[in-house]
Amino acid sequence: MIFVTSPTTVAHFVRPIAGAFLACGWSVDIVSAPGDELDGTAREIGAASHAIPLHRGFAPVAMLRALVNATRLVRRLGPDLVISATPAAGLVGVLSGRIAGTNAKILHLAWGRRSEALRFPLKQLLEGLEAATVAFADATLANSESLSVAIKRSIRRRASVTVLGEGSSHGVDLSRFRYEPPKPRVRPVIGFVGRVRRDKGVIELLEALELLTQRGCAFEARIFGKIEEPDLAPRIAVTPRTSYMSFASDMPEVMMDLDVLCLPSWREGFPNVVLEAGAAGRPVVTTTATGAIDSVVDGVTGLLVPPRDSYALADALERLLLSPELRTTMGESGRKRVEAAFEQSVVCLRLVDFAVDLCGLERTR
Repeated sequence: MIFVTSPTTVAHFVRPIAGAFLACGWSVDIVSAPGDELDGTAREIGAASHAIPLHRGFAPVAMLRALVNATRLVRRLGPDLVISATPAAGLVGVLSGRIAGTNAKILHLAWGRRSEALRFPLKQLLEGLEAATVAFADATLANSESLSVAIKRSIRRRASVTVLGEGSSHGVDLSRFRYEPPKPRVRPVIGFVGRVRRDKGVIELLEALELLTQRGCAFEARIFGKIEEPDLAPRIAVTPRTSYMSFASDMPEVMMDLDVLCLPSWREGFPNVVLEAGAAGRPVVTTTATGAIDSVVDGVTGLLVPPRDSYALADALERLLLSPELRTTMGESGRKRVEAAFEQSVVCLRLVDFAVDLCGLERTR
């Protein structure tokens, strides 16, 4: 059984993971909040789907109801393995697997620490819930080395936190993301792809774009993603040479139409969008924040800057805007790194092998 909070996560993150388990002879049940993407994805890959109301925000009563429903479901299905990921579903999945009284092994997938971007007292509360999730799991897989270190430092107790390979939640499908040299143009395109909110560094990005305009740099900027903080929309609208587009379904085409990907996030687990940019041969500017720092080899596949520093961000972007040769070299290096360490089937099969060992089963491959 795989627990995540959002049906969108099912469609984009769980699909390849569940597919790898199915290909190795497992049956898979996927649990998330209700939505077409949950049922549609499960049906397409041959998994079972179960809808339980889960909320991304802090909602104690709703979480308690979800826990009761999840525990009943685990007890009824009697799985060999319960996998949980994302904050709300992570805790509900781990606790339900423990409370149900079955012999299921419980594996938590840590894809980030939401508490890092919060302030007291919510920060301390969420850190406690994150620590509980790790404590009640039989094992935790962090999708980056820096995230693993942050988790261990935060919970201040011995915990089984492992990173498989070089990290990543589900890698990149290289049959979809192909390399093409950037298009020669007078105004290179800077792109942001992700949830449009402050902790993704959107304010710093907009400030950096204003600085680049003042410096006379030639560029265009495109922001792709769902605006989760409405007051950011008018700010984007008045930023020079910047356009907003809702999330695109054809992400390979989006990446190939960029010259630089910029993700100035305050926190990550391991941003898959950076790997997708690398697979398309595009350099990346991101930050030294947890998770983000692992996604780029500084000076080789892109550039790293401190989080929340719009001036450093503008300097890094300017360096790439002014050098087509550097963009090409870094993009080619990014593609090679993804091919070597992050091909999707390899990343997902590492997870299956880890689960087989955790459950004490014999490998069938």
